[in-house]
Amino acid sequence: MRTRGFTLVEMLVVLAIIGILSALLFPVFRSARAQGVKSVCVSNLKQTLLATQMYSSEYDERMMPAQYYSGQGGDASFDRRWPQILIPYTRSFRVLMCPSDHSDRGISEGIFNPDIGPGETGSKTYQFSQRSNYGYNALNLSPSFLSGGQWITDPIAISSVTDVTTTLIFAETAWEVRNGSPTGGGSYLAIPPCRFRVSNGTPIDTLGTPPPVYGTSSEFGWSLSKQDPRFEFGGVWAWHSGRLNVGFLDGSVKSKDIRQLGAGCDVRPNWHGNILSAPAYLWDIN
Repeated sequence: MRTRGFTLVEMLVVLAIIGILSALLFPVFRSARAQGVKSVCVSNLKQTLLATQMYSSEYDERMMPAQYYSGQGGDASFDRRWPQILIPYTRSFRVLMCPSDHSDRGISEGIFNPDIGPGETGSKTYQFSQRSNYGYNALNLSPSFLSGGQWITDPIAISSVTDVTTTLIFAETAWEVRNGSPTGGGSYLAIPPCRFRVSNGTPIDTLGTPPPVYGTSSEFGWSLSKQDPRFEFGGVWAWHSGRLNVGFLDGSVKSKDIRQLGAGCDVRPNWHGNILSAPAYLWDIN
């Protein structure tokens, strides 16, 4: 008796069918996986918002400072940033990371501040805290002022916010953009567009407050045309197929096209531009 095998034509037909099915199903699998990662990122951002609300409830309804100094002098080991301030509520820096970000954060996770004991909840690194994927709208929610030669941070009271449902507190960020790709983790600050308008070549703060402590207008920028290769959109980055998660003061999280974050203003590079519609502008507390 002879055992009949498959003919070459039959094998080619089967392979063609498998190829067609793969072409149809693989995009579905990728989309499902991306949606799952996005859901984890949304969950992390909601936990961060909840931690912010818990902090605020214990501090007279005020927002947390973006950063402060726990000691005297210029020793960076005394610096604290908002992710470290929230660690008693989040219990982990992992909550501040978006799983879509696979970029290398370097060796900062293994370096501890010398003035914090390794057994404390705040023992994570100062360097790592600045790489949070959720950038804080600190220029509007925790402004800093120069007084007597020192910078003083004055976090706003939530009761002073006109509409908590439309006031942005966190937006997903990237630390650095090289050749169009994000690297280095996230950035703990998200810089708002239209913070300045230019009058006779001089930047004027559109909100009428003193210049902020966090950098200068030449260090960060918003550029809808992507002309700024280092800081695209003020550090904000769309990690989810052209969209990003944004957290609001009421605790809600929404998915936005990155261009929507420039709504209500004439976006120009380096924070510049005029606010054209205050109700549409997501960054200001008013």
